[in-house]
Amino acid sequence: MPSSLYNGLTQSCGCLKRERTVEINKARAWPKISRTYLYRVWSQIKQRCYNQRCDEYHNYGARGIKLHAVWHDFAAFARDVVAAIGERPDLHSIDRIDNDRGYVPGNLRWATQRTQVRNRRVTRLYELAGEQRLLVDWAKLADVEHETVRSRLRVGWTLDEALGTPPGSGRVPQTRRLRWTDKAEKK
Repeated sequence: MPSSLYNGLTQSCGCLKRERTVEINKARAWPKISRTYLYRVWSQIKQRCYNQRCDEYHNYGARGIKLHAVWHDFAAFARDVVAAIGERPDLHSIDRIDNDRGYVPGNLRWATQRTQVRNRRVTRLYELAGEQRLLVDWAKLADVEHETVRSRLRVGWTLDEALGTPPGSGRVPQTRRLRWTDKAEKK
C-alpha cells in the first residue's frame, strides 16, 4: 500500500524481500545443492515422514518412521550419510536396513532395486528344513519356475511337494487329490 510506504511502516513494495531471498540463496548455493541426488533423497524422506498429504505418508510417518533429528539440516544429513555409507554407487539408492526403524545412523545403506524389493514389510519368507528363504530363491534352488511353485502352494501343496515335484510330471500330491475327490463326492 502506498500509504504504508509514505508513513515508513514498510520499506518496499515486496521486491526488497525477493531481492534479499535471491542474495541469501546465492550465498548458500541452494540452487546447485537442490539439484543433487542426495538433496532430492533427503527432501523425499522428509515428505514421506512428515507431510500427511504425501501419498506415501501412511507407509512412513503414520507408522512412526522419522528422520534423525540432527538430519533435519541437509548439511548434517549429507555429511553423516557420506561418512557412514560412502558415495552413491551406480544404480543404488538409500535403503533402511530395518524397515521398522527410521532414517537414523546405522540403519541406512546403498542398495539395488532388487535388494530393496526383498526388504519390504510384505515380503514373505518360507521355511523348509529349518532354513528361511524367499519363494523365488527356493524355486531357483529347486530349478522349478517361481510361478509353478506359487500356483502349487495356492491349491494346497506343501512347500516340499511344490519344490520336489518336477514340472509336467503329472504327479498330484495326496492332499490335492483328496480335495478334488471330496468335491466330486459332494456333487
